[in-house]
Amino acid sequence: MENKYGVKIEVQIESMSRHMQLNHKAQIIKIEDSRESVINLSFGITKVSFPDKPDIHYYGLEIKGFGERPMMVLTYKKVDIYDSKSIYQIIQIYLTRWNCDECSRYIKRSYIENVFVRSYVDISNMTELVNAIAYFTCMYIA
Repeated sequence: MENKYGVKIEVQIESMSRHMQLNHKAQIIKIEDSRESVINLSFGITKVSFPDKPDIHYYGLEIKGFGERPMMVLTYKKVDIYDSKSIYQIIQIYLTRWNCDECSRYIKRSYIENVFVRSYVDISNMTELVNAIAYFTCMYIA
């Protein structure tokens, strides 16, 4: 990680937020149970590398506003660290992936775990059928 003077410093991930400035702001409108709520985000980004591979650079993001503790994201995608829009695009990609994971977990927990079958082929077919139903339901609702 680099400090504000461009000097490389070694920092534990837990204390990375002490060295990062959250210069960027955004608002997200969350709709839950037909109610809108505004989530104010503040986020920052810095270039990071691991001690065993100092030549390979990643980008560490810190996002405050989703909960008590800040969210930390690590990406290898090239980002203009001075452009709020390109940083926010990384946040949107991560949140979309998070929503997909939650949807898959919900489908598995609600439907697939309650089905008892006798073979791998049966569970594979049942999984495909449940995912197809979930897909068409989502497309119909949207």
